[in-house]
Amino acid sequence: MRDERFVLDTLLAACDAAKAHVRRVVEHSFYPDGYSVLVLLAESHATVHTWPEQGFALVDYFSCAKEANEDAFADVWFMRGFGLKSKEIVER
Repeated sequence: MRDERFVLDTLLAACDAAKAHVRRVVEHSFYPDGYSVLVLLAESHATVHTWPEQGFALVDYFSCAKEANEDAFADVWFMRGFGLKSKEIVER
């Protein structure tokens, strides 16, 4: 997960698929590895934090919209973006 542009583009595509309204994007690259991006949405936010040295990323998508479209977000992020074959969505 070292390709920061890919992570950002995939996150924005997932937000678009969920019909979320992007208001601002904030990014930070950590030395020597790691990347965090926050997408502020009119409905709430989406974030990605990566730990490439551990092969790990944490992804959050929060929405206050009546139709939050978590499935659309997850389909783009996990399935199309990273080629995963299954997903689990946790709602709280």
